[in-house]
Amino acid sequence: MYGTIARMRVKPDMVNQLLDWMRQEDTRGMLGYKTSYTYQMDAEPTTMFVAIVFESREAYVANAQSPQMDARYHELLALLEESPEWHDGQIIYPQGWVSSRRVAHSRDALSYHFVWVVGV
Repeated sequence: MYGTIARMRVKPDMVNQLLDWMRQEDTRGMLGYKTSYTYQMDAEPTTMFVAIVFESREAYVANAQSPQMDARYHELLALLEESPEWHDGQIIYPQGWVSSRRVAHSRDALSYHFVWVVGV
């Protein structure tokens, strides 16, 4: 598995818009995408860290280089104080829950099905 961790500084009045933007991304489905987690910092609520997991480096690079992702990235930049800080790398020891798919329920609520991962 492969992925990235991004540090983002969201414009003060754009946190809800960022969440809406992320929800739109979830519905598009990216080839090789496994899961992502977004953290909002307690000390700085406009600072977010996003960890994104793909099945392989090739899937990550193909997604990053796609015209669709380039367009989405420019939408994201409008919500941020500055460009995200990216940290890409191979996942060498996954442990715990990794969401494998999401299932829509009534009222647009979502639930996740999980797979237990212990090792690569």
